[in-house]
Amino acid sequence: ERNRRQITSDDWSIGTIETATLADLSKEAIEQARQSYKTKNPKLASEIDRWSDKIFLNKAKVTIQGKITRTAILLLGKPVSEHFLNPATSKITWILKDRDNIEKDYEHFSCPLILSTEKVYAKIRNLKYRYIPDGTLFPEEVDQYDPYIIREALNNCIAHQDYTLGGRITVVENEEGKLFFSNVGEFIPKNVEEVVISDAPEPKYRNRFLADAMVNLNMIDTIGSGIKKMFMIQKRKYFPLPDYDTSNNKVKVTITDKVDDINYARKLATVSDLSLTYIISQ
Repeated sequence: ERNRRQITSDDWSIGTIETATLADLSKEAIEQARQSYKTKNPKLASEIDRWSDKIFLNKAKVTIQGKITRTAILLLGKPVSEHFLNPATSKITWILKDRDNIEKDYEHFSCPLILSTEKVYAKIRNLKYRYIPDGTLFPEEVDQYDPYIIREALNNCIAHQDYTLGGRITVVENEEGKLFFSNVGEFIPKNVEEVVISDAPEPKYRNRFLADAMVNLNMIDTIGSGIKKMFMIQKRKYFPLPDYDTSNNKVKVTITDKVDDINYARKLATVSDLSLTYIISQ
């Protein structure tokens, strides 16, 4: 019980905002949250339609007994409601860079993050990538960036950022076939290899209330296997595995969506039973 109280007291995302009301939340975001909750709980679909916004948000564990939480503002708040989080921020910045690493375009997105994540996703150019596997004359054609990887990486940034540091989430896209996702805060697990190999939920989250709400709204996986699934998708496409840099109190994930090393790709194509543990260790 003492440990439980300690975890709760350290959870920034569970804090309530006494001066905020349902009027500070976006109707469009709440409607999207309802649809996502129905997807997560299809047997309750007809019942969910009868719930008031107050009842729905309590049941989805976004609010607490009708009180507006920081999680509610992050995920569902109107853009003008961001001030409730001060000095924390709900910003996501998308940046497009050219081959010389010079910015060509950028845009900032704020709460409600349940909608902003889709707007960021729409900004990313997802071209077709073609390559010819060994032993065939017919080319394979795949999306350069797998939609699941983009959404999982971005939503993980939201769920696990240390908002007390006042930083923002950044998504950088370049013309070399790479995406960079970053958020501020220490990487709580020992290392990413341990997360992939154990394939189990972490015993402690920085933002437990926020993470649980995002699970309920179908934004992140419930069993902690999202990172491993990202690795498996890259392996099946013969692309480099996601690269995690957890230095300098920041988490930066690099997704390379092209064949970077033909020998590496050929190995994955010809030896289908290579384990992730083996590939990571190489």
